[in-house]
Amino acid sequence: MISFGAKYINSVNIQKINRNNDLVEQCRVSCVELDPECDEDIDVMADIAERWDSYWKFPELIFNCMKYYSKYNDKLEGNKFYALTAQTKHFTCLQPSEVLAVCQLDEESDDTVKLKYLEVKPDNVGLVKKPYEYNHVGSGVLNALKDIFSGKRIRLFSTPTAVEFYKANNFSESGTACSEMHYDA
Repeated sequence: MISFGAKYINSVNIQKINRNNDLVEQCRVSCVELDPECDEDIDVMADIAERWDSYWKFPELIFNCMKYYSKYNDKLEGNKFYALTAQTKHFTCLQPSEVLAVCQLDEESDDTVKLKYLEVKPDNVGLVKKPYEYNHVGSGVLNALKDIFSGKRIRLFSTPTAVEFYKANNFSESGTACSEMHYDA
């Protein structure tokens, strides 16, 4: 199969800190779908997994999943990989340094998708490091996913420290398991 790399899906607004005057400005960023059958996209995830000093190691998990699905694409069905990037063009040559967040989802059924992993670039997590360049990146990812999977339930298992973040983004606790959350479109 011929593949040309990341595919533009949609764009969302997040905030960018203007370093000249420290004012917060609206910024359009792009959501792209990564293709596990594309070596360039796998290389981008490998670079991110290596560069991001991530506590949860989700980029590394996503990279390993992409590599697995690249070999066994019969198992790929339903698994989707996305990135939020500051890039606005040339998505077939995605720049790892411009990627702000990555995630993996599994389309469980016609009406439900499961968000398996979501990781914001550690440089842009306000609790981790200041000054950061972008703000509300995680919310931007969720807004892009809500648009992509409009009309579907998005469910996930949250880390305990992220429950309030998901609630602030209109997710509800499901009550069936510890930290299980869902968003009903």
